Amino acid sequence: MTEVKGVLFPVLAGLCFVALMVEARARVRARRDPAVVALRVAFTAKGVAFVLATPAVAAAVDRHSGIPDLGALVIHLAGGVVFSAAVLGAVAFWAHPSAKARQRVRWHAGIALLVGISMVSLWVLAALESDQRADHYLVQGAHRPIVDVYLLLYVGGLLVALAEIARICLRYARIAGDSWLRIGLYSTALGAMIYSVNFINRAAGIIFVRLGLDPLRWELVVVLGLAVGMPLIIGGLTVPAWGPYLSAARSWIRDWRIYRSLYAIWFAALSIDPRNRPARAGNLLR
Repeated sequence: MTEVKGVLFPVLAGLCFVALMVEARARVRARRDPAVVALRVAFTAKGVAFVLATPAVAAAVDRHSGIPDLGALVIHLAGGVVFSAAVLGAVAFWAHPSAKARQRVRWHAGIALLVGISMVSLWVLAALESDQRADHYLVQGAHRPIVDVYLLLYVGGLLVALAEIARICLRYARIAGDSWLRIGLYSTALGAMIYSVNFINRAAGIIFVRLGLDPLRWELVVVLGLAVGMPLIIGGLTVPAWGPYLSAARSWIRDWRIYRSLYAIWFAALSIDPRNRPARAGNLLR
């Protein structure tokens, strides 16, 4: 799966940065919109995490920094804690009045900060016990109690955040007035549910290891969850920005077909043979 991840992670990183540019271009007049700011933070954090998660990049970061598994910590903090908190913030501003949304954002940010500090503390303690780098930090360290606590804190926080994202999106998608916003909320909810399978699989790794099983045998689940879940989330969060352009394009195509269907009628009404159009149409315009 290392080769697959070496391709998939850069692609997903590129998708995050494209989404970031789409938001910046489509909503240039809404630079101070809190939801837009939250989305930009989310896409930046997740894009950086996917770049670092690329096996060759992660190994290079650890090698040049001289700190084993530093890349894993940054990936989990940026791509997990920061990303989920930022998405929850964006969804809160979509679903609630500004005052209530800000209250929820402060609550989510406080929890994310506590989780992040706890993860850093556990990571440091785990690093003091071992100076060997792991290619798969959560899986290869699943037999160590400190890494287990780190894993459960990280996975538990992400599962709660993804469940909350899915719940809010499904709830407000039913009453959303804008069709593209409704599609985006449904897509984000579906993506969050599919992406959750990754973290359930990671949590189950603790049990698999103690049963003498190799969790990496089910690594395909993680790859599929990322390959399907993340594009749905990214597309769902950005579709309110680019969806209207699709509607405009569809309207243009519809109008073109209507005008095209009137072609023969127009010439028949003028008693003009369409075969002679280039020669005679100019006379009509004089």
